[in-house]
Amino acid sequence: MNGKRGISSVVTTVLLLLIGIAAIAIIGTLILGFIRTNTERLELGINFVELTINDSSVRYGPSTLDLRIARNNQAGNISGVNVILMSDSGNSYTYYYNKSILELESKTIQIPLSELNGKISKIIKISVAPVASTKSGKKIPGDKTDEYIVGKGFVSTQGLILYLPFDNDLKDYSGNNNNGQCSGSSCPTQTFGQVKGAYEFNGISNVISIPFNNSLYLNGENETVILWIKPKGNNMTDQGTFMQNNMRSRRLFYNSSNYFSFILVDINIPNGYHSLLSPFSSIRDSWHYVGYTVRDNNFSLYIDGNIAYSKNSNYPIIPANSAWTFGSLDSGAIRYFFNGTMDEIRIYNKSLSDEEIYYLYKYN
Repeated sequence: MNGKRGISSVVTTVLLLLIGIAAIAIIGTLILGFIRTNTERLELGINFVELTINDSSVRYGPSTLDLRIARNNQAGNISGVNVILMSDSGNSYTYYYNKSILELESKTIQIPLSELNGKISKIIKISVAPVASTKSGKKIPGDKTDEYIVGKGFVSTQGLILYLPFDNDLKDYSGNNNNGQCSGSSCPTQTFGQVKGAYEFNGISNVISIPFNNSLYLNGENETVILWIKPKGNNMTDQGTFMQNNMRSRRLFYNSSNYFSFILVDINIPNGYHSLLSPFSSIRDSWHYVGYTVRDNNFSLYIDGNIAYSKNSNYPIIPANSAWTFGSLDSGAIRYFFNGTMDEIRIYNKSLSDEEIYYLYKYN
C-alpha cells in the first residue's frame, strides 16, 4: 500500500511539474510576443503617430460617408487608417482605409454607404487609428487618436434647395436666396423653437410665402420636404400647414383628430390625388418632425425620424414650378390656416434616405 501511495505521489508531482513548465512556456511566449509586438510598434513609429478628424468635414451623404483627417509630424511607416464606427446600440464596425498618409498630410476618406449596409446603422461616433505594415506584410493597428461625436450638420447639404431655420429672420440658408416673405398682420410671431428660434402662426391670417425661381424647381420624381412642427391645442378644426401652389400639388394637413397627412397630386389628373395619412395620432402642443419623400413614384410619410406610411403610384407628382405657402393651404373651396409653430424647414431636390431623415431628426 505504501508503495502504491509513493508511486501516486510521484506521478502527481511529475504532472504538476509538467503543468508548471507548460504554464511558464505559455507565459513566456505571451511575454515574448508582447515584447516583439511593442518592439515592432516602436520601430514602425506607430506609437507616436496621431490622426485628427476635421469635424466640419464629416458628412453623411447620398452614397458615401466622408471625413477628412490630418496626420501629425511624427515619422512612421503608416500604411492605412482604421475608421471605427459606433452605433447607438453599442455595436461597432471598422472600415480599413488602405492608403498611406504622410507626415503633415491631410486626406479625405469616403466610405461607400453600400459598405455599411447590414453592418451598422444609426452611427453616433467615429474614431480613427493609424495602421502600420511590417516587412512581412503583417498589419499592426495603433491606438485611437481622435473621435467625432455625431451632431448637427452630419447630413450632407447636397440637393438642399431651401433651408429656413427661422432664427429671427425669414432668410434661406441653402445658398439659393429663396427668402420668405410676409406683410403686416400676415406675419407670424418670432418665438422659441425646437432649434433656437421659430415662428408661431395664429391660425387666422399668418402666412409665409416663398416666391418661385428656377432653383426651387422639383421634377416630382425625387424630392424631400421636412420640417419641425408644433400644432397648438384647443383647436379641433383641420389645419393647413403648407402648400405648393402649382395645382395645390403638395399639401400638409394636421386634422381635427390629430393625424398628419400629405396630399400629393400626380400628373394623372383628376385621379392622381394621393393621401399619405399617418396610422397614429400625434400629440398637440408637442414638437414633431414631419415630412415626405418621393423616390421613383414611391411616396413615404415620415414622423419623428421613422417612416409612418408609404404607397406607390404609376406616375410622378406634378412638377413644382410656382410659389410655396407656409401657414395655410386651400383645397379649392376652403382655406385652412395653421395654428402652431414651425421651425427648420428643408426642401431637397432629391429623396433623402431613411438614415438621413433619422439623423436630421436626432441631431436637429
